Amino acid sequence: MTPEFALVETLETVPVLQGRVSALQPPRTAAAPFAFYIPTADEEAQDLDGPCGLQSWAGTVHLVSNGARALQLLCAKAKQALHDMRGEVYATPEEDQEEGQKGRVLIEGVEIEQSSPDLYESEVGLYRRVYTVRLEFQTEEEGEALSGAEGEDGGPIWGSAPTEDATDPDTVDGVPTVGTESGPPRASAPTEDATDAGGEDGEVMKEDRA
Repeated sequence: MTPEFALVETLETVPVLQGRVSALQPPRTAAAPFAFYIPTADEEAQDLDGPCGLQSWAGTVHLVSNGARALQLLCAKAKQALHDMRGEVYATPEEDQEEGQKGRVLIEGVEIEQSSPDLYESEVGLYRRVYTVRLEFQTEEEGEALSGAEGEDGGPIWGSAPTEDATDPDTVDGVPTVGTESGPPRASAPTEDATDAGGEDGEVMKEDRA
């Protein structure tokens, strides 16, 4: 499962791009403005310690409009929509579910970089800008659960701090933090050093008598 359906769904939140986003090449029947994307990589994401449990998708997003100013406005709205994907969960559309691809995608990270200046396509009289987009995500197949899914209170369950047990202030998440199974440690009386009873180097000091 890839996040491409989530990418399309996001771009189509821009009103002028509804029904005008396609893969690999421009829509054949759509007039400008429109958008298309080309996947370039799909692999497991890495961090400094190696694989981090996320998957990574990269591709180019091409935004096309019929004027230079109109292209700038289109790109601003589309770029903001892509940034807003971070932290969102997307369910596979019904047409993909019919093909057995049922599940959800959680977008963990979004990177967007403009990879070309605004281009004028003189043959068709249109303006185009290209962005390189990288998405880090995790998937939930049917019967599995996302580690970043919502908890019982409706909030995210990842990255939460340990909570104290309200019935026992000496526990965190049910684990004792002080004492032993038989109770907290008892204070013991101070003890004297058996080899030092007030003198130095083991010698006992005697009271001087007049």
